[in-house]
Amino acid sequence: MLVLFSPTKTQKEAPSDQPAKRFFPEITERILSEMQAYDVDDLKRIYRVSDKIAQAAHHNFATFQEHHIAIQSYQGSTFKNMNTNEWSQVDHDYANKHLLILSALYGLVSPNSRIGLYRLDFLTKTTLRLYDLWQVPVTQALNAMTQPILNLASKEYVEMIDTNNLTVPFVSIDFRETVGSEVVVKATYAKIARGKMASQVIKQRITNFEDLKKISFDDYVYNESLSNQSLYVFTR
Repeated sequence: MLVLFSPTKTQKEAPSDQPAKRFFPEITERILSEMQAYDVDDLKRIYRVSDKIAQAAHHNFATFQEHHIAIQSYQGSTFKNMNTNEWSQVDHDYANKHLLILSALYGLVSPNSRIGLYRLDFLTKTTLRLYDLWQVPVTQALNAMTQPILNLASKEYVEMIDTNNLTVPFVSIDFRETVGSEVVVKATYAKIARGKMASQVIKQRITNFEDLKKISFDDYVYNESLSNQSLYVFTR
């Protein structure tokens, strides 16, 4: 089973001597060249951010070096709640084969690959049509891996996959909260739960969707009545 994750806008330095392997070097280089051509004012405009953030992004692109281990560099509650510091080396090795991070710059990123510090998502208004660049190669790569896919990525990143042309099973997960008589999604809790779910899949070596339904943590349990073939809902 492959687990798909979204990246985060925020990153930290995480020096590594792992090889800087790119899945799609030519496409990544094309996007990098585009982003490196922008000045600070350009980045401020297309990101709609402050001078400080635009200056930092410009510096990172101008001095781009792939020195940072991906799974430690990406920040945010989803990554933090994977609790990778509690993983064994065997867990890390397994994750490197079964966890993939979707990226507007790289397409796909393995957890232990080296990456650069960058700011780019599919909402960034560049002259490149990022979804068009990525849909075919990413979809073909996932099909070639011939493994069922557990999607824990956001809608923004799932759209870089042509799910209609996937030849492997593809299931997304929703985490919902019971509030009175309603069952609702709360984004903050859902992000935390995605990280914990990924860690459960890695540590338990989950390989099929039936075993996935048996996972329970933080009072979340599989809710059959709200689920369907392509969407599994966990509620608490």
